[in-house]
Amino acid sequence: MARELLHVSAIIDASILHKLLILFKNKCVGTPDIRAVEHGGETGGRLRSMPSGREFVLAYMAQHKSFNVKDMKAAGEAIGIKPATSYQALKMLVDRKAISKTAKGVYRAGNVKALKQAAAIKQGVANGSAVAS
Repeated sequence: MARELLHVSAIIDASILHKLLILFKNKCVGTPDIRAVEHGGETGGRLRSMPSGREFVLAYMAQHKSFNVKDMKAAGEAIGIKPATSYQALKMLVDRKAISKTAKGVYRAGNVKALKQAAAIKQGVANGSAVAS
């Protein structure tokens, strides 16, 4: 009788990895493909992706009406966003007047219309013209 094979893929809690590897020992064709989940979390049964720098800065600003850039970059780093990525997004939002600089290293929400346009940018296109996100 031919052996029936299955391809199994799952997101598991890291605490059970050792038990899973023991179970797979001498039972796998090849080695198991094990990758860390970088951002984690689920939304409606689907794994969430890492937010873009722009998405992160807009979300951070929604929670902190006035913020220090060092604090914003540290919060981004805590979830895996590089400081340069969040700073570049901040600069782009300042250029679009969605965020304004109030003092050295301190920012706040800017023009409401510009803020709404910046939040609406999806896939690099807004109002029919190409834009960088």
